[in-house]
Amino acid sequence: MTLFRAFSLATSMLLTAALVTLSPPANAATQYGWVYVVVNDRVCGTPGVKVRDVQANFQWSGGSRTINWERDGDNIVYPKVALKKTVKYQINARCFKKTFFGWTNVGYRVVTGSFKATKHKQTIWVG
Repeated sequence: MTLFRAFSLATSMLLTAALVTLSPPANAATQYGWVYVVVNDRVCGTPGVKVRDVQANFQWSGGSRTINWERDGDNIVYPKVALKKTVKYQINARCFKKTFFGWTNVGYRVVTGSFKATKHKQTIWVG
């Protein structure tokens, strides 16, 4: 083996080792989790009036998630979002008041803001 070939081989091995060492760790990829987002009844602005239907949009760097009106009678949505990233949201809340005949729609409210979920199944309160 000539000196030039030995030097080339050693240089190639060193560069390969450097690239392997400098590669980002496998866990550097974005992690996702499902979180409970609960809209506080106080967004309706009147005692006794409750949020009973929610439509929501969540956005983060590299993705988004939309949940249309669920019509399930509660104030909770369960989106899959990026963890440890700032997630911006716009939530449309439908407010209802209990009457003799059942629940009556008395208006809508829009809630905007952001949160940073750190773990799967975390509860986030908004409003």
